[in-house]
Amino acid sequence: MAIQPHTPLFMRDATLTVAADDFATPVQSMTLTPSVSTVTFKGLKPTAVWTAATTPTWTLDITAGQDETDDGLFMYLWTAQGEEVEFTFTPRTGGRAWTVTAIVVPGAVGGAVDTFATFTVSLPVVGQPSPDDLA
Repeated sequence: MAIQPHTPLFMRDATLTVAADDFATPVQSMTLTPSVSTVTFKGLKPTAVWTAATTPTWTLDITAGQDETDDGLFMYLWTAQGEEVEFTFTPRTGGRAWTVTAIVVPGAVGGAVDTFATFTVSLPVVGQPSPDDLA
């Protein structure tokens, strides 16, 4: 049995691009998250059991700092809500890029006293993520 190589993914100097704009600066956390269900059918015989997994549905989950600038991520999500937009997420410089088409939803406004205001959104992905080849 061959031992397969492993290089841990260290999130640093990531990009989150929409068209020509990189919105990664205010982003604290970003994940492409699958949701998969399993379905089981059982017949009357003990061996009559079948299980299958559904096709994953995905969300682009983003936690970021709120800002009040017109061209920041927070206001972009506010003004583009409901639109299907292509996002490209590259977790680190020189790493694999992941492209999705997601439905834009806005983030919550406000937050706790004496701290930076953040927001978290889960953007539904249309179809499946597309990984690019490594650079």
